[in-house]
Amino acid sequence: MKSLKTALVSLCTPVVAGALLIGCGDSNGAAPSASADKSATAASSAKPTTSTKAAVTTASAAPAAGKDTAPPSSAPAGASGETIKYMPKTCDEVRVFVNTSKLLSGDVGKALDSLKGTMLSGMAGKPDAEKMKKVEDDLTAAGLTTSSIKELSICAAKGHKGLAAASIDFKGDLAATLVKTIETATGKAPEKKEEDGWTLITGDKDSFIAIKGGVVLQGPNMDDLKAATKGGDGASEFADASSYVLWIKGDKDGQDFVGTLKDAGSDYQGKVSMPPPKEFAADFKKDPQEGLKKLQAELDKGTAELEKNPTLKMAEPVLKNAKLAMDGDKVVITTSFPQSLVGDIATAVAKDPKGIFGMMR
Repeated sequence: MKSLKTALVSLCTPVVAGALLIGCGDSNGAAPSASADKSATAASSAKPTTSTKAAVTTASAAPAAGKDTAPPSSAPAGASGETIKYMPKTCDEVRVFVNTSKLLSGDVGKALDSLKGTMLSGMAGKPDAEKMKKVEDDLTAAGLTTSSIKELSICAAKGHKGLAAASIDFKGDLAATLVKTIETATGKAPEKKEEDGWTLITGDKDSFIAIKGGVVLQGPNMDDLKAATKGGDGASEFADASSYVLWIKGDKDGQDFVGTLKDAGSDYQGKVSMPPPKEFAADFKKDPQEGLKKLQAELDKGTAELEKNPTLKMAEPVLKNAKLAMDGDKVVITTSFPQSLVGDIATAVAKDPKGIFGMMR
């Protein structure tokens, strides 16, 4: 029941999203797509390689002259949606927008920084462990932490293609800082040139990065990256994404879905809209309400599964508050939970990352 399992995971996405942003853990189930494995592959195409993990932790500001309309002004504090203007039109796996300044603030950011430290300690004795620790130390010394990130947009496409755009609040020379960390990670200075106000960097393997002000773009090749610096043509595909703390959309093989997390005062409101799971397609075709009853039974099973791990048990309110409904031919799952719950879970995950990610797989 992959489609349903990924829907359940999407209701608990914040911690997973945080882990994806800092380039650790496994992304299986990070997006509520019809196929968890395929979504993981798509998401990984936009994740940083060795020389660009700093790029996701390193990025702010300078808007480019885009070809599309600007995002709505209703964006939550800290997120202007500026990274969306770089997104391409073609994005056949998944689109993601994260208001990281909101999602990773306070205890969540501190917990994820702690998680990075824990995972780096666990790498002791392994190849490149010392290099990665030096990279992290350099970034921290420069003032770049998880909570520095303002927002992130991702377009994941077939063939490990796609584009990632990040922005952070950083007062120093972002390009120089990133070049230094890449050199530390790879043992050699990356190729660098200036063009149209952008610093273009070619790192190891297929790492292509563009930096302007505080904006960092990562693409699959230099041609696509240069095109993105001039402004993408896919902003309209992100619709009102910047008005949410987290927004995920995929449309693959007819299994289109949208998942959102909205700031609602002291709570978060989560929502997933997706086609009925294939294993229940016949039930929904015959009687949608009967199909919803079967889905509710699966949600109840998911709640029971959380009981097996003390940390995951903390997420019970997410599933217990979930409500199912039909909107046309789509199943809609909504829930709400205290924002403080995200920080509590993130703190617990930081103490036992292997156990938690193992359970999530």
